[in-house]
Amino acid sequence: MFSNHFNLGQQQLHLAGAECDGDLPQRVTGSIGLTVPSLQRIRERLENAKSVLKGSLFSVGDDEDSNILTVSCPWGNVFHLYDICVDDEYLLEDSASLSSQKMAVFHSRRGVYGPHRMAVRGNPGIRYVEIACRVGTVDSIADFYEKLLGCHVTRINESGAATVCVGPGVHSLTFVENERLTECSLISMNGVHLCIYIPKFELTYKALKERNLIWTNPRFTHLDSCETWEECLSTRTFRFKDILDLKTGEKILELEHETRPMLHGQ
Repeated sequence: MFSNHFNLGQQQLHLAGAECDGDLPQRVTGSIGLTVPSLQRIRERLENAKSVLKGSLFSVGDDEDSNILTVSCPWGNVFHLYDICVDDEYLLEDSASLSSQKMAVFHSRRGVYGPHRMAVRGNPGIRYVEIACRVGTVDSIADFYEKLLGCHVTRINESGAATVCVGPGVHSLTFVENERLTECSLISMNGVHLCIYIPKFELTYKALKERNLIWTNPRFTHLDSCETWEECLSTRTFRFKDILDLKTGEKILELEHETRPMLHGQ
């Protein structure tokens, strides 16, 4: 595999490409929500895309009156695209009427830093990643993020889902139980990774190290390694890929996390 890098707002997407015909495509088991600068410009290019990508898994489910567009990429990954203008629908004509304090206004439900803001601080970027998981595992996944990484987690028990906050606003990972999930689908996730920034870098490293979860990706040893705390400190990065049931120690899901402190240079 080789990697193509694309920037979207304050985030960067690393898209793996096949070096030979035998390479299997990486495919997220759920879907990815992206905030884009203009859905109109994307819609103007759809007919050309359909022609160029004919014969692939590329498809479009579109409602011209909607600020959301769903697209399947040529390899079957599902993207929900949100127009950045959706943010404007939340703004009050006179937001100052909410409070006399400037910061209270900014952080209100409709403020410029409010929880509704798309992606990172209202800019284009990744809004969320939805990951399908086996039935009966979502509570254990939620516990893993809550107890080992200190993430804020919202459980939706009636839906078999949990949302893990990994950034400002609505930037999150959402795990959803899916009874149709196959072993082949899980294998297609191998190699998929994401980068997160955490406040308690050393404490989290030690907690994961105690459970033998720290992992150096052999593909990226030219970038970083994390077998010891000294190595992590020098590169300001550690990685782990196995999500466990904390009660039984059983591996539930594989998803590589490139983990960095808030003071990382990037």
